[in-house]
Parts: sequence; structure tokens; C-alpha cells
Amino acid sequence: KPLLRRIQCLYTDSKGDLLIGTELNGLWRYHKNSFTPVEGGKNLSIDGISEDADGTVWIATPFGCFYVGKGNKLFRAEGATAFAFSVLPVGRDSVFIGTHDGLALVVSKRVVKDFRVDAVKKLAVICLVKYGRYLILGTDDNGVYIWDKLSGKVKNFNTGSGLNSNAVYSLAIDDHGTIWAGTGRGVNKLLYNEDTDSF
Repeated sequence: KPLLRRIQCLYTDSKGDLLIGTELNGLWRYHKNSFTPVEGGKNLSIDGISEDADGTVWIATPFGCFYVGKGNKLFRAEGATAFAFSVLPVGRDSVFIGTHDGLALVVSKRVVKDFRVDAVKKLAVICLVKYGRYLILGTDDNGVYIWDKLSGKVKNFNTGSGLNSNAVYSLAIDDHGTIWAGTGRGVNKLLYNEDTDSF
């Protein structure tokens, strides 16, 4: 498919369909050997794809955060207009969005206006992962932030504390609980110590 040459991200949903995020050609679904565009995404670049506990697919785009609704169509979450790099569903009706202006929260498909994490308020949050009660955020030029959602405390790791680069483009957690950070100068790992409750 000529339209699927510039692929930016991939995601396999709970039904086994492959979701394909393209550069400037929207979101596509690969199901039973055929490709179908998701309506409403023409000319969109897709930066991130994820699925919530209810099976709703969410995407991050330069024009905000969208979800796939009825009729295989894209709908923008109400108020979610900021440039979005990543989406992370948490729970049945809540989604965190990494934006060019910090972290946003969507509940019941609308942005929570009063929500903010001051430590990353003006930073570009490129990637997100959940680790127990912690939310781990990778930024474009300030390293990794670990936010304890219960206490509200935030810890920052950067080149001064061992990161190869302050530009963090991806985060992943393996089956052993190791957190891997893909940076502008290679890969770092973060480990959680249960005894000291620290990273």
C-alpha cells in the first residue's frame, strides 16, 4: 500500500487487529488480510496508539488526543487540543496524555482542566509508562521524571544522575520489572528497590 509507507507507530489491539499510525495519512486497521483507514484521520500524523480497559483505542497526534468511536471513526477528546506525543490509559475511564506542554489527564473523554503535575508543567512529555503507583515520564530535553501518584512527589533522573542523554524517546518495562529508557545516546535502565521504595 503506497499510503502506508511512512509508518510512525504500531499497536495490536485486544481483538488481534494491527493498528498502524502513519505520518500524514492517519490511522489504519489491518484485519483479516485487508487494510482499512479509520475515518476522520486523513492527513493526521499519529505519534502514539493505546487501548483502554473497555477496548477503546486512543491516539496521540499533533492536533490533540483522539479516540476511535462508533463506526470506526475518530473523535477528539473534549478539550484535548495540545500537541500530543503519547497516550496511556489508566483504569476504565482515565487516560494520561504526554503533550508539548506537560502532562494532561482525560476522564470520561474530556480533559480535566485543573489537573497538572508542576514538575513537568512546561516540558514536552514524549513517552509514558505506568509502574505500580508510579507514572514514569520521558521528556525531550529534561530526562526521566517519576511521579508518585499517591504522595505527589516527583523524582528527576538526567545526565547528572546517570542518563546517557536528557532526550528520552521511549520507555518500556520488561517481565522482570526493569524499566528501559531509549535516549538520544543509547539505552539506560532504571531499577526499583522495594526495600528502600526508590528507583
